Amino acid sequence: MSEDHPELAKRIILTPKDKAKILYMCLHFLQPLRDETDNIVDVLSAKRSIPLNTAVGGEEYSDHLFRGFYSCAADIFPYAISDPNSDWDVERIIEWFKAKGGFKQLIWYSQKNFFHLAPFTLTPKEKQILYF
Repeated sequence: MSEDHPELAKRIILTPKDKAKILYMCLHFLQPLRDETDNIVDVLSAKRSIPLNTAVGGEEYSDHLFRGFYSCAADIFPYAISDPNSDWDVERIIEWFKAKGGFKQLIWYSQKNFFHLAPFTLTPKEKQILYF
């Protein structure tokens, strides 16, 4: 994860376009999920530089690189799925995203315990949901 490489993460510069993408992701996905689950949604990784993406083992054409107009992604952990007082689990989070729509990818990495969310889409990959 990006937090394992703070020396690389702190060098990332956000352009106005990057900030707009992050704001969109927060307003349309992360804050609504937080409101719905009444719990924290931790962002583990969002924009990455090429060196940081390489260091964390990211894909060469990762949406985390924020290349192009529609490229953007975040790795998130909704704390509701680990809260013993919550009735939210991974499946319910997935169903919430499916009902919301408007994303390119939602991937649950069970071994690493996080979701990868790529919100923008202009491709037929709309609502592509994967489990690992």
